[in-house]
Amino acid sequence: MNGYNFTERVRKVLSIAREEALRLQNEYVAPEHIMLGLLREGEGVANVVLERCGVDVDTLGPKIEALAEPPASRPALGPDLPYASRAKRTLELSMSEARELGHSYVGTEHLLMGLVRDDKNKLVPVLKELGLTVDRARAAIVEILGDTNVISAPGSRDDLIGMPLVPNAPERLRRVMATAYSVAGTLGATELSPVHAALALLQHRDGAGNAALDSLRINRDAITEALQQAASLDKGPEISPEVRVKVSGALQAVLLRLHDEQRALGSAAPGTQHLLLALLGDKQVADSFAQQGLRVERVRDEVRRLSG
Repeated sequence: MNGYNFTERVRKVLSIAREEALRLQNEYVAPEHIMLGLLREGEGVANVVLERCGVDVDTLGPKIEALAEPPASRPALGPDLPYASRAKRTLELSMSEARELGHSYVGTEHLLMGLVRDDKNKLVPVLKELGLTVDRARAAIVEILGDTNVISAPGSRDDLIGMPLVPNAPERLRRVMATAYSVAGTLGATELSPVHAALALLQHRDGAGNAALDSLRINRDAITEALQQAASLDKGPEISPEVRVKVSGALQAVLLRLHDEQRALGSAAPGTQHLLLALLGDKQVADSFAQQGLRVERVRDEVRRLSG
């Protein structure tokens, strides 16, 4: 269950779920404790979904609590209570839902879907009784997250979404930008910045942009460390990783410069080499690369040489 990035809010919900299991003197964390954790945390997309679907949370809480197992005969061993098999299934379905929606993180909305999708979960009849079904919940999530200025990560069907400022972008470039979204979320950012895009480009290691960097024998680890430091310094103090990551003004400027680089090099379509050159026009990215003696003019010359 470590294959996806759980947002800080989801981790908080799961921590509260353990507290609920201990409060109810149960020996395992079960789906009902996760649902109580979502309700107690009280924020995030999941609670907006419940509101949109007309679910009375004041009624839901007591109904869910009544489903919990009777108190154990001996004290629970907390605070690190194990997960029951159905709770593990909830997390598996949450990750599956994130993939199907094309998201690179697991947020409270996916956690809620994991609870609703499990037919063997005893919460489901109660949720349906109060108006929450799989179809209604998913439709609400799509509506809530349907912001055209949000870059989504690739889903299981490779139906890539996003790149609104780079029309006709090839798949590799779209994948780099989708990874940038994941990088930003992992670092707890609310805005997708040039630094995140640069980190994503280095992670991919393929494409014309990386070919130029490899030819120049860059120290990837050193540049990555410098970029991560820049991202850390740029992060605000009250950022929640679950907040949807939007394109920053600085990255919008980079994506516009990308077209200039494409035209200057006489290329038919935008590529990772143009993204790299455009990113080097951003001060934070340029400073990180300059620590290794790599400046935009040198990279541009190498891109031209490789493109013949």
